[in-house]
Amino acid sequence: MDSETRLILDIALILGSAGLLSILFGKLRMPTVIGYLAGGVLLGSSIVPGLQMDEATLSVFSTIGIILLMFFIGIELNLKGLRHSGPSAFLIVSIEMTLMVIIGYYFGLLIGLSEVQSIFLGAILSGASTAAVLLVAKENAHIDKDLSRALMSVMVFEDIGQIVILTLASPLATGTVRVPGNEYWIVLEIIAFMGLSIVIGLAVLPRCLDWLRRHYSKETVLIVALALCFVMAFFSGFIGLSVAIGAFLAGLIISESTCHNIVRRRIEPMKEVFIAVFFIAIGMRIDVGLVLDNIVLCLAIAAVFIVGKLSTILFASYLTTMDLRSSFYLSTSMVAMGEFGFIIAALALGADIIGLAMYSTVIGAALITMIALPLLSRSGPRIYGAASRSAPSWIIEIVRRMERIRGEVRRKMSISPEFRLEVRRQLLLVFVDLVIIITLLIVFNLISPVRELLTPVATDLHLLPPFLLFVTTIVLIAPVVVNIVARLRLIAFFIMINVSEGGRHSISGRMRIYRIFRNVGQLLVTAMLLLMFIPFLPKVGTLDGTALLATVVLVVTLSALSWGLLRPVFNRASSAFLAKMVLMDDDEEEFRERIVCED
Repeated sequence: MDSETRLILDIALILGSAGLLSILFGKLRMPTVIGYLAGGVLLGSSIVPGLQMDEATLSVFSTIGIILLMFFIGIELNLKGLRHSGPSAFLIVSIEMTLMVIIGYYFGLLIGLSEVQSIFLGAILSGASTAAVLLVAKENAHIDKDLSRALMSVMVFEDIGQIVILTLASPLATGTVRVPGNEYWIVLEIIAFMGLSIVIGLAVLPRCLDWLRRHYSKETVLIVALALCFVMAFFSGFIGLSVAIGAFLAGLIISESTCHNIVRRRIEPMKEVFIAVFFIAIGMRIDVGLVLDNIVLCLAIAAVFIVGKLSTILFASYLTTMDLRSSFYLSTSMVAMGEFGFIIAALALGADIIGLAMYSTVIGAALITMIALPLLSRSGPRIYGAASRSAPSWIIEIVRRMERIRGEVRRKMSISPEFRLEVRRQLLLVFVDLVIIITLLIVFNLISPVRELLTPVATDLHLLPPFLLFVTTIVLIAPVVVNIVARLRLIAFFIMINVSEGGRHSISGRMRIYRIFRNVGQLLVTAMLLLMFIPFLPKVGTLDGTALLATVVLVVTLSALSWGLLRPVFNRASSAFLAKMVLMDDDEEEFRERIVCED
């Protein structure tokens, strides 16, 4: 069979199986994405060997599908929507992706994988499938316009995050030596590409498209817009980034022109066709025999991903401005393993970090999550309603109280620019402190010159080099941790003062608000630090009880000394802030004394 006839047959098989199985699953009231995946499994060599398709053709069509999808997302989201939901989405993704990598790492160690294999498993589990998530969300009535916009923003930032993870994982897979600072240049490269594309593109391209719309046909506008999409995707891939980022930026730029609706309406049918090909390609990657041989591990990985994604997104989104219901709907809409996870798994397979059985197991787990996604997403309102009705009264009361306080905080932040800026400033400083901690952990673990520098010092002190590295890391991190705690208490103090305006809360009520935000903040940071420390801290080998006790005493002493130094700064900052507040009443001094006594 010649290549042209073979290509026509491949297209006929792809579209025919996608159409027939989507009809079948539609009759069964199942989402179309499951039909596409089933079509891929049927067309795979492990089921029907005679219908094995050309992988190069399938890969090209799948890539076109991802490009058109991200282009469509950029047009739908637009810059105004990104400015509105971008900061919250960035915060959600920063928290949930970090936690998912850590969860995957620990799960890998639990099932007997090596450290490197566990790191790759964490990277694979870190993101959701943009194509699956948005296709399923479109079919659910409870995903309204605002939640859909938030979902698209989160998926865009997740894609960017997984590009960074994929880029950082490549040296680990190939065994190449890390060059200090390379990771930061990669991140800067992404930021520079996105910034320059948006600035230059917005200055020229929307005006050009508007001119074309006035003087030429709609078909011409569509062709030029598609050309821009693929040019941006090419440049993005050329500099080592994902083609999806370039396509998304092209859509974002076109969204600022007056003809964006013309492009969006005409691009959607093409996008749907190629996205069907993308999911068929995923199904064809599955070796059914290997999946069945490892079905228990498949189910375990899928369960860890689903539970982890549900809990981390619910937790992260609830920390932002979302209410509990919207946070839950968002979490149930993102429980499908992502396409970047397949790329990372293929990278690990090619580097012999994982075997073919583990690769097929991961792909099988992804298929399970994609089947679970539409079922969970569609059942979101019923699950939330059942949980609300069956939850103990004391939990319901706590949630209502938190919602009420959060509502007051949001109201105050909307009408008080000073309060909003101060809280954001302190949160930014907390984020900077966390970056400092992660940087210190990476420096002392991955940069060889630093470790070699401490070796002669350890020899002179008659200590094991790993132990000296461990102690040095703790010494440098402890003051930063104490500083984070101080900032969280200051944020809790600011919130309490502003929420309790007008004498609506007694002193005990104010103290309760303060304790809630202080304790929640400290609990979250403590949990994140504990999860981050264990995989990053240097291995200390076998230490005797005296050495461990000395380490603990040293850390406690340094923390106490650091807090002694930072506490006056905290108190002065609090006093300075209070001095500017015109809402102080006679009880304010008594409240401040109680805060000082408690802390």
